[in-house]
Amino acid sequence: MKPVTIAVALSLLFCLGATPGARADGFDGAWLGGATRAQNCGPLSLTISVHGDALKGQVSSPKTMGDPFDGTVKPDGSFTAKTPDTELDGKFEATHMSGKARLACGTLDIFGQKMQ
Repeated sequence: MKPVTIAVALSLLFCLGATPGARADGFDGAWLGGATRAQNCGPLSLTISVHGDALKGQVSSPKTMGDPFDGTVKPDGSFTAKTPDTELDGKFEATHMSGKARLACGTLDIFGQKMQ
């Protein structure tokens, strides 16, 4: 390919938002969250660490103490994570997060905030 063709192709990718390595850098840091008890589920507490498009954390409940999880964060702040017993999905927005925790006993609304 000619250098001009490559430059035009890269410019188009950038304009369309398809930049290689797009990351969720704005959400980096420590997050704390949880879910209140509902029916026979919960409560839950969450500790999450976000770095780029990766997250790691622990979910604790009266039945489990610190089950670790790994997950991903998209550039728009939406995230997914999973332990053997819990599936998490939601969205980070500025200093707050919200989403769902799916457990064998049911689905809980999760909430949290970024720690400063």
